[in-house]
Amino acid sequence: MYFFQVLFKPYVRVHPADELTVEDGQSIELSCDSHANPSPPSYEWIHLNSGERYIAPKWALVADRKLAGRFECRGKNSVGEGSAELNLIVQYGPVVTTKVCIIYH
Repeated sequence: MYFFQVLFKPYVRVHPADELTVEDGQSIELSCDSHANPSPPSYEWIHLNSGERYIAPKWALVADRKLAGRFECRGKNSVGEGSAELNLIVQYGPVVTTKVCIIYH
């Protein structure tokens, strides 16, 4: 009797899927996993707007308007690499700016 082991690159999934809308200051957790053989030894998150990286399957963050944008999770094994993305939308209140004008007499 013969057994075959099929090896394949990671098919990565992100959670929450596709898009997440949060409020400024809200705690969030991005997570990813994959279906692969062999299993990926590690995962890497990348904030595509800033290039910031985090090596772990889960990334705990506090939402900030600077974090709005695309995040990608990558999983890599000996066969290849897979990735998935999600879009983070950060809602925040209006920001009022004023100009001060000083008049001298």
